[in-house]
Amino acid sequence: MKNLKKHLVLGLIVLFVGTSINVHARQNTKTWTWKKHRLKFDLPLNWKINSNSRNKFGATGDKASLLFIPWHDGNVTTAKQVAMRAYQQSTMVSNKKIIGQQKMTTKGGLQKYMLLVEGTQRDKKTGKIRRVQMGIMGFINPNSTVNMYARFVWWKSDSQNSTKTYKIANSVRGY
Repeated sequence: MKNLKKHLVLGLIVLFVGTSINVHARQNTKTWTWKKHRLKFDLPLNWKINSNSRNKFGATGDKASLLFIPWHDGNVTTAKQVAMRAYQQSTMVSNKKIIGQQKMTTKGGLQKYMLLVEGTQRDKKTGKIRRVQMGIMGFINPNSTVNMYARFVWWKSDSQNSTKTYKIANSVRGY
């Protein structure tokens, strides 16, 4: 009986702390709705929106950047195909190679596939070549006639951005 009470109290504490952390995380984000393409996603409040039109959505913050672009190619039928084509056509990162890939959780019927890419890019401030990491996501939204890809880029030395951008990527959902 003592152990049961101990486990029950411990379970309640974990539940309370977990709920508090989740509420705190949601309070530090804003949900964006891109009606034209029937997408919703959460961005940190301290990120700056650089572009919000029908043809692209861009934001920067925490030494990282995000760009959503509609994909007008009816020949692709899977999110992985969209991600791979976006990778092949990307020219912003040199010496790029795929270091990881995964199918992500589907929300709102949205198919998502993410590539983790590493390469190099010239730092505009210093002119030096630096290592970067890039997440490229392909989306197939059954509720929209247009597919989508997203690109997240951050300096490899700012490795905490890998976690931040993954949370944003995981929040993307169709409606």
